[in-house]
Amino acid sequence: MKGGVLAFLAKLLGGRRILEKLMQGPSIVANTFYKVQVHLPNDTHSECLLQDQVTMGEERAVYGFMEQIDAYPRSLIPTDELLTKYFPPYSHGWTADCSNLIMDVLDRIRQRTAEVLTEVGWKEYIQKYAIDHSLTYVYRVTQDDSNYGQSLLQTAYPTSWKRIKLAEIMLPEVFVDFDDID
Repeated sequence: MKGGVLAFLAKLLGGRRILEKLMQGPSIVANTFYKVQVHLPNDTHSECLLQDQVTMGEERAVYGFMEQIDAYPRSLIPTDELLTKYFPPYSHGWTADCSNLIMDVLDRIRQRTAEVLTEVGWKEYIQKYAIDHSLTYVYRVTQDDSNYGQSLLQTAYPTSWKRIKLAEIMLPEVFVDFDDID
Protein backbone atom coordinates (compact mmCIF):
# COMPACT_ATOMS: atom_id res chain seq x y z
CA MET A 1 0.00 0.00 0.00
CA LYS A 2 1.33 3.43 -0.90
CA GLY A 3 1.26 6.51 1.27
CA GLY A 4 -0.88 9.49 0.45
CA VAL A 5 -4.57 9.19 -0.32
CA LEU A 6 -4.70 5.39 -0.15
CA ALA A 7 -2.91 5.20 3.21
CA PHE A 8 -5.17 7.91 4.63
CA LEU A 9 -8.30 6.08 3.46
CA ALA A 10 -7.01 2.77 4.85
CA LYS A 11 -6.38 4.32 8.27
CA LEU A 12 -9.65 6.23 8.24
CA LEU A 13 -11.92 3.43 7.08
CA GLY A 14 -10.08 0.43 8.50
CA GLY A 15 -8.76 1.93 11.70
CA ARG A 16 -6.59 -0.11 14.03
CA ARG A 17 -7.76 -3.40 12.54
CA ILE A 18 -6.34 -2.67 9.10
CA LEU A 19 -3.03 -1.48 10.54
CA GLU A 20 -2.68 -4.65 12.61
CA LYS A 21 -3.40 -6.76 9.53
CA LEU A 22 -0.79 -4.88 7.50
CA MET A 23 1.82 -5.38 10.23
CA GLN A 24 1.27 -9.16 10.46
CA GLY A 25 3.45 -9.78 7.44
CA PRO A 26 3.38 -10.22 3.69
CA SER A 27 0.12 -11.35 2.13
CA ILE A 28 -0.52 -14.08 -0.46
CA VAL A 29 0.11 -11.54 -3.22
CA ALA A 30 3.48 -10.68 -1.69
CA ASN A 31 4.44 -14.32 -1.16
CA THR A 32 3.33 -15.47 -4.61
CA PHE A 33 4.40 -12.61 -6.81
CA TYR A 34 7.06 -10.99 -4.59
CA LYS A 35 5.34 -7.62 -4.89
CA VAL A 36 6.63 -5.92 -1.77
CA GLN A 37 8.38 -2.66 -1.06
CA VAL A 38 11.12 -2.45 1.54
CA HIS A 39 11.17 0.76 3.56
CA LEU A 40 14.53 1.33 5.19
CA PRO A 41 14.47 2.69 8.74
CA ASN A 42 15.42 6.27 9.54
CA ASP A 43 17.78 5.22 12.32
CA THR A 44 20.08 2.22 12.66
CA HIS A 45 18.22 0.63 15.60
CA SER A 46 14.96 0.00 13.75
CA GLU A 47 14.02 -2.89 11.50
CA CYS A 48 13.02 -2.65 7.85
CA LEU A 49 9.31 -2.51 7.07
CA LEU A 50 7.90 -4.74 4.33
CA GLN A 51 4.83 -3.35 2.63
CA ASP A 52 2.49 -4.97 0.10
CA GLN A 53 2.07 -3.15 -3.17
CA VAL A 54 -1.50 -2.49 -4.17
CA THR A 55 -2.39 -3.75 -7.62
CA MET A 56 -3.61 -1.27 -10.22
CA GLY A 57 -7.10 -2.79 -10.10
CA GLU A 58 -7.30 -2.43 -6.32
CA GLU A 59 -6.08 1.15 -6.51
CA ARG A 60 -8.67 2.03 -9.16
CA ALA A 61 -11.42 0.44 -7.08
CA VAL A 62 -10.51 2.56 -4.04
CA TYR A 63 -10.41 5.76 -6.09
CA GLY A 64 -13.73 4.93 -7.75
CA PHE A 65 -11.97 5.13 -11.09
CA MET A 66 -14.18 4.85 -14.17
CA GLU A 67 -12.49 4.44 -17.53
CA GLN A 68 -14.64 5.38 -20.50
CA ILE A 69 -14.02 4.77 -24.17
CA ASP A 70 -15.62 7.94 -25.51
CA ALA A 71 -14.70 10.33 -22.66
CA TYR A 72 -11.91 11.22 -20.27
CA PRO A 73 -11.31 8.91 -17.28
CA ARG A 74 -13.09 9.91 -14.08
CA SER A 75 -12.63 9.16 -10.39
CA LEU A 76 -14.67 9.61 -7.22
CA ILE A 77 -11.62 10.58 -5.10
CA PRO A 78 -8.61 12.63 -6.25
CA THR A 79 -5.46 10.59 -6.84
CA ASP A 80 -1.98 11.32 -5.50
CA GLU A 81 -0.96 12.53 -8.95
CA LEU A 82 -3.76 15.12 -8.97
CA LEU A 83 -2.81 16.33 -5.50
CA THR A 84 0.83 16.61 -6.58
CA LYS A 85 -0.14 18.71 -9.60
CA TYR A 86 -2.82 20.98 -8.17
CA PHE A 87 -2.66 21.08 -4.33
CA PRO A 88 0.29 23.15 -2.99
CA PRO A 89 0.31 21.72 0.59
CA TYR A 90 0.83 18.17 -0.80
CA SER A 91 4.30 19.17 -2.04
CA HIS A 92 5.41 19.06 1.62
CA GLY A 93 4.12 15.51 2.09
CA TRP A 94 0.86 14.42 3.69
CA THR A 95 -0.33 17.22 5.96
CA ALA A 96 -3.44 18.08 7.94
CA ASP A 97 -4.57 20.20 4.98
CA CYS A 98 -4.48 17.11 2.75
CA SER A 99 -6.51 15.17 5.32
CA ASN A 100 -9.07 17.98 5.46
CA LEU A 101 -9.41 18.00 1.67
CA ILE A 102 -10.03 14.23 1.53
CA MET A 103 -12.45 14.47 4.48
CA ASP A 104 -14.35 17.15 2.54
CA VAL A 105 -14.58 14.79 -0.45
CA LEU A 106 -15.68 11.89 1.79
CA ASP A 107 -18.34 14.08 3.42
CA ARG A 108 -19.75 14.83 -0.02
CA ILE A 109 -19.78 11.07 -0.75
CA ARG A 110 -21.62 10.35 2.52
CA GLN A 111 -24.17 13.08 1.76
CA ARG A 112 -24.61 11.63 -1.74
CA THR A 113 -23.69 14.94 -3.37
CA ALA A 114 -20.33 13.81 -4.77
CA GLU A 115 -19.66 13.60 -8.48
CA VAL A 116 -17.27 11.47 -10.46
CA LEU A 117 -14.85 14.05 -11.91
CA THR A 118 -12.29 14.14 -14.70
CA GLU A 119 -8.79 15.56 -14.19
CA VAL A 120 -10.06 19.00 -15.24
CA GLY A 121 -12.94 18.72 -12.76
CA TRP A 122 -10.60 17.72 -9.93
CA LYS A 123 -8.24 20.56 -10.85
CA GLU A 124 -11.07 23.07 -10.50
CA TYR A 125 -12.35 21.48 -7.26
CA ILE A 126 -8.90 21.30 -5.64
CA GLN A 127 -7.93 24.83 -6.66
CA LYS A 128 -11.25 26.23 -5.41
CA TYR A 129 -10.74 24.38 -2.10
CA ALA A 130 -7.19 25.74 -1.81
CA ILE A 131 -8.35 29.31 -2.47
CA ASP A 132 -11.33 29.06 -0.09
CA HIS A 133 -9.08 27.78 2.72
CA SER A 134 -6.13 30.13 1.94
CA LEU A 135 -3.78 27.26 1.05
CA THR A 136 -2.33 28.73 -2.14
CA TYR A 137 0.75 30.21 -0.38
CA VAL A 138 0.11 33.43 -2.31
CA TYR A 139 -0.23 36.70 -0.44
CA ARG A 140 -3.65 38.28 -0.88
CA VAL A 141 -3.73 42.05 -1.11
CA THR A 142 -6.52 43.55 0.98
CA GLN A 143 -7.94 47.06 1.14
CA ASP A 144 -5.89 47.75 4.29
CA ASP A 145 -2.72 46.84 2.39
CA SER A 146 -3.53 49.23 -0.43
CA ASN A 147 -4.37 52.06 2.00
CA TYR A 148 -1.09 51.49 3.85
CA GLY A 149 0.85 51.49 0.58
CA GLN A 150 -0.78 54.74 -0.51
CA SER A 151 0.00 56.43 2.79
CA LEU A 152 3.65 55.32 2.53
CA LEU A 153 3.87 56.81 -0.95
CA GLN A 154 2.29 60.04 0.20
CA THR A 155 4.76 60.46 3.07
CA ALA A 156 7.81 59.65 0.93
CA TYR A 157 6.91 61.58 -2.21
CA PRO A 158 5.16 64.90 -2.64
CA THR A 159 1.53 64.70 -3.68
CA SER A 160 1.19 68.43 -4.21
CA TRP A 161 3.75 70.90 -5.49
CA LYS A 162 2.40 73.47 -3.06
CA ARG A 163 3.86 71.61 -0.10
CA ILE A 164 7.50 71.42 -1.17
CA LYS A 165 9.87 73.77 -2.93
CA LEU A 166 11.62 72.57 -6.05
CA ALA A 167 14.97 73.51 -4.50
CA GLU A 168 14.37 71.05 -1.67
CA ILE A 169 13.79 68.07 -3.96
CA MET A 170 16.81 65.75 -4.01
CA LEU A 171 17.63 64.64 -7.53
CA PRO A 172 19.93 61.61 -7.84
CA GLU A 173 23.27 62.13 -9.55
CA VAL A 174 24.29 59.88 -12.40
CA PHE A 175 27.01 57.41 -11.39
CA VAL A 176 29.69 57.18 -14.04
CA ASP A 177 32.60 55.13 -12.71
CA PHE A 178 34.81 54.62 -9.66
CA ASP A 179 37.81 55.97 -11.59
CA ASP A 180 36.26 59.43 -11.74
CA ILE A 181 36.14 59.73 -7.95
CA ASP A 182 39.18 61.66 -6.58
